[in-house]
Amino acid sequence: MADDIGYDSIFKIALIGDASVGKTNLIRKYVDNEFKDESMTTVGFDMKNKILEVDGSRVNLQIWDTAGQERFNSNPQVIFRNSSGVLIVFDVCDKQSFEKIEFWLNLIKENAGENAQIGVIGNKIDLEDHEVTQEEIEESSKKLQVRHFLTSAKTGEGVEKAFYDFTSLLISQNNQEVEISIEENNNQQTISIEKKPEIKAKNGGCC
Repeated sequence: MADDIGYDSIFKIALIGDASVGKTNLIRKYVDNEFKDESMTTVGFDMKNKILEVDGSRVNLQIWDTAGQERFNSNPQVIFRNSSGVLIVFDVCDKQSFEKIEFWLNLIKENAGENAQIGVIGNKIDLEDHEVTQEEIEESSKKLQVRHFLTSAKTGEGVEKAFYDFTSLLISQNNQEVEISIEENNNQQTISIEKKPEIKAKNGGCC
């Protein structure tokens, strides 16, 4: 227990994705319950902290906000260094931002640690002119084996749940060596978390 600092665990989470998909507003809504209609451009990166209780643990989330692709590409290692998890954000009303998920996923794999948990957030579900269907999101999540969340930074719908559920995955992964698999069944995502088999050292082996 880390009573002296007020929490049991600390996780660094980075939000990445194209410009104007709502990364900054998602973080502001979650941390400060604020939303601004005017478009905001993040220069470089920013960070906010959030303390929350998940599965009996008090957790300190360091949530990193990032710029869009052009600015982000200059130094992705800074964002990914020591990240426990990365959330790829796209705009459900912008098909191009959805189609960039695999680009961001490859960037994560190239620069983040192999144990970094990855999730996808489809933002702006409060708007009517969706260009990405629920079926497309589910198929992509199943193919890429990532958990997806649907949110509205404006109304707050799904925001608390997205960060809570993602943090719960990080805690499960942090507490023990696990394998996480995701299956689609009747339009619902099922997450299976299983402990990896213990590997016994061979007699006389080294390292």
